[in-house]
Amino acid sequence: MEFSRLVVPKPPRTTSDTTQRKESTFWKSYKSPVFLKSYAPISHVHFSPSSPHRYIVTSGTRLQIYSPKTNRVVKTISRFKEVARSGEIRADGKLCIAGDDGGSVQVFDINSRAILRTIRAHKQAVHTTKFSPGAGTQILTTSSDTTIRLFDLSTSAALRTFSLHTDYVRTAAFVPSAPSLVFSGGYDGTVRLWDARVPEGSGQVWMGRHGKPVEDVLVAPSGTMALSAGGPILRVWDLLGASTSRGAIGEDGDEAAERDTGAEMCVKALSNHQKTITSLCWAEGELGEPRVLSGGLDGLVKVYDPQENWRVRHTMRYGGQVMSLAVSPNSSHLVAGLSDGSLSIRTRVPARKGATTGAPEQLSYDAILAGAGSGGVVYQGKGAMEGLGTFAGERKVGKDRKRKLLEWDRMLKDFRYGDALDSVLRKGITPDTTFALLTELIHRDGLPLALANRHDLSLEPILKFLVKHITDARHCILACDVASVLIEIYTPTLGLSPLVDGLFSRLRRRVSEELEFQRELTGGQAEVFGFELVPGQPHPFGDEVRAAVWTPNGAELEMSRAETNYVATESPVPAYLNLHLALARLRLNSRPSNPDRSLSLPDDEIPCPRIMVVGERGAGKSSLIKSLVNWRVREMTGSGKPQNAGVVVVNLDVGEGSWTMPGTLSLVNMRALLPTTTPTAPLGTTISSGPPVPFPLPTGLGNEWKPNPSIDAYAPPLNPLVFWHGHMSPNVNPALYEHLLKRVGKSLRRKLESGGVEAWKAGCIVDTPGEWAEKRGMAVVSKAVRELEVNILLVVGNERLYVEMSKLMATNKTVTVVRVPKSDGASEPDLAYQTRIKDAQIRSHFYGGPALTQGVLSPFSIIVKFEDLLVFRVGESAELQAPSSALPIGASRTVADTGLLPLDLLHPRTPSELLNRILAIPQAEDDAGEEAIVASPVMGFVFV
Repeated sequence: MEFSRLVVPKPPRTTSDTTQRKESTFWKSYKSPVFLKSYAPISHVHFSPSSPHRYIVTSGTRLQIYSPKTNRVVKTISRFKEVARSGEIRADGKLCIAGDDGGSVQVFDINSRAILRTIRAHKQAVHTTKFSPGAGTQILTTSSDTTIRLFDLSTSAALRTFSLHTDYVRTAAFVPSAPSLVFSGGYDGTVRLWDARVPEGSGQVWMGRHGKPVEDVLVAPSGTMALSAGGPILRVWDLLGASTSRGAIGEDGDEAAERDTGAEMCVKALSNHQKTITSLCWAEGELGEPRVLSGGLDGLVKVYDPQENWRVRHTMRYGGQVMSLAVSPNSSHLVAGLSDGSLSIRTRVPARKGATTGAPEQLSYDAILAGAGSGGVVYQGKGAMEGLGTFAGERKVGKDRKRKLLEWDRMLKDFRYGDALDSVLRKGITPDTTFALLTELIHRDGLPLALANRHDLSLEPILKFLVKHITDARHCILACDVASVLIEIYTPTLGLSPLVDGLFSRLRRRVSEELEFQRELTGGQAEVFGFELVPGQPHPFGDEVRAAVWTPNGAELEMSRAETNYVATESPVPAYLNLHLALARLRLNSRPSNPDRSLSLPDDEIPCPRIMVVGERGAGKSSLIKSLVNWRVREMTGSGKPQNAGVVVVNLDVGEGSWTMPGTLSLVNMRALLPTTTPTAPLGTTISSGPPVPFPLPTGLGNEWKPNPSIDAYAPPLNPLVFWHGHMSPNVNPALYEHLLKRVGKSLRRKLESGGVEAWKAGCIVDTPGEWAEKRGMAVVSKAVRELEVNILLVVGNERLYVEMSKLMATNKTVTVVRVPKSDGASEPDLAYQTRIKDAQIRSHFYGGPALTQGVLSPFSIIVKFEDLLVFRVGESAELQAPSSALPIGASRTVADTGLLPLDLLHPRTPSELLNRILAIPQAEDDAGEEAIVASPVMGFVFV
């Protein structure tokens, strides 16, 4: 029997984390950077749309055309007396165009480098020159003389002049789907849409304010969206809405006064650069997904994902200020021009789209004997035995290669436990490997043997390792167990070695500091998000908690180990309290129509408050909900109302994972106070997260009570109803999200109707995703309001969002839109913080308790036969889907977004697809239909 090697467990990874890793891996595959030096800044780079995709570089008074195969100059055009600008190649690859600071525009034949056209219509420097899409029979130019001009290439005649900009016009672009439309940006801080088909007047269709001098614009190939870059801000504009607004054309056809629509058509504003953004370009991801790249004077190039709310997928750093940027159409080259004259060329090998044909491979003599020369198949390598088939009566004969045992595996095999422990304490060994070996020693009852009989020099690495990692949330329990064994063995020898004594003292201080992180109210009255602090009793906080303490008349607090703290001059809590009082009045006056719950007539119903909280991510929605819930529970406890009179909280934010797992929708009846103790459980923990301890503290313990270091002891146990979406954003598979939204609405109605009069009067509070604050989330808000029968819509902070929601609910007379202030301390968490919290939530489900403190469960692994499992994917995977444009005309997808696609568990690619994935177990029978399975509540989760 083969020796079982040490297995180092890997933490589960979220889908978003996996996607982010794949994206970063793709962009890091642009390797082997080549740096070419020029005497002047590289102001523009452009790839030819036609193969072989040569690229033209504009620098100083010359244009240089490079070969993508050799990355060397093949043509140089130096016919300019002034600094050249915006050299571009026509779609057929035969002509190129450029302007200069003298106001001239020249068209060249690339092969002969002859000047075909010279246009001198501009009075100042020309900044943009572009051929029209398609045949390229028109030329678009912009200039410092504040004009935009269209020329006919064949005659050099001016076709149109647009002149409403009031400062330099640095950039413009054709709309690919409608070449008569032109989108421009200028140093007057505006972006404008022009229509060359308008026979008279200015030709302006729409104007928006970017707010900063615009350096570059980019139009989507579909023509429905455009981007503008100015200062450190990147704005995304709804071009379809702008083209139909006709902002500068009067009803009578005459030119009307210029209308400033401001940011009306701005659907997103991004500020990920520290300095001015100088260039934008389109690119494709690994599977052909659209990406936008932006380069700036801060030396950074950001990669944005338009399909995921313009999330930054990757960041590349350059050694200087990026002035220009371009990606080849076949995604083989990434070229950036810097202000110091450096041209950075990064290349990658494009993925093969088909098998290449070539000379047949020369077969070896052994292969010919095995039958490969006559069409047979020779199996070689590690999978030879698996691929080799047998006939009836035959047996496979082969030799399996044995993997060599690692150093610690050999020592474990020989029962040399002390040496095995020493081998994993060396430099270069990961802490996960060390803790995995410690776990193995505990299972073998060999930990005391491995730690015993050591002198001070051999004890030093063990104690240093514990000092460093005993506060690690993933390993703190195991580290404490090891420390306990060490203390038990070496207590009689303390005082004999200064080295060992000093390390034990450091270990004690490290543990004490970790346990001292708490806030204690010593005088006055104070609360944390509606949870009242008890004078003289410590209130512990877990790692990375962000909280606010509010006091009506002043209070004294003792704080320890707080990274940052300050006293705010203003607080939104008084406004939140007024909101709570208004909701309490509505609950008091509400009256159900069901005769089983009251004596009122059916037409006498007065609705209970059903509240939905909407706001941007990081606006403080969860803090507001927690405050309203705690005040309701305190009101319920003080008035002696029944226990089921708590308010129902609905979580629609699949990216948050309030109670169980990220990627879920859930609802639960809140009947206990919610302390703020850990960011992994903002609204409490479930009964599956370990044995709970009641909160607030038990009475009668006096001053002898000490806080339990395990923070999960202070969260009330909840039993939520959970539905599985499986993605971090509602924008992924929106059809499934809306399907589950209807199911949540039905469950909410049943829960309110079955809880009695007081439970019905309490109503519900709904938490929503931050994506709903964007323009494309408005339609989902309307559906959620309808499905959950919401009658109060709370908008946190954003005035623009409040106006949009008021317009959206203008036709729904049953919904009241209320704006509440945003706390100044609320801010959007960065991506790294969100990833840590999501990973910790996943871990806490399996190990118990908030993962940033301690776990109290012991998860175990089981082996199940594939034939005993039925695993389905809901809808087609976004990674495997071809774009809709790739489908035949008139064809549609064979698998609906809410349909079940069974996985072939015996397929060789299936294990890699399931590895490190979270699977949900629905409460459905084997013979249930697809719709019933998809919409079923979740019994639990499995980590593969």
